[in-house]
Amino acid sequence: MTRIAISEAAFAEIARTMPLGSVGYENAVNEHGQHYVWLDPAVVNRLGAMRGPGESYSDVILRLANATSAGLFRVLKRKCPRCGGGGSLTSCKAAGPQGGEGVRQRF
Repeated sequence: MTRIAISEAAFAEIARTMPLGSVGYENAVNEHGQHYVWLDPAVVNRLGAMRGPGESYSDVILRLANATSAGLFRVLKRKCPRCGGGGSLTSCKAAGPQGGEGVRQRF
């Protein structure tokens, strides 16, 4: 799993769009007020590929959410290629627990 920092607005969109328990996050925010979320590297790569010049992951998430709620869901919700479980790249059973990551929650 890869940890990325996203804005409060992007965090709210993920929470609104994704099913309960599908995305890992930390309770704490960083010095910029951003939330840390844990995503499969393939999802982070997909979000990175969608970034335009000067755009952050938060910008991409908000753009997808504004285009359609289903757009963000399609990017984040996929069958995991490693374990095939849960239908979600964000909760891979094969990845196992991540050590030293602090408190993690699930939406």
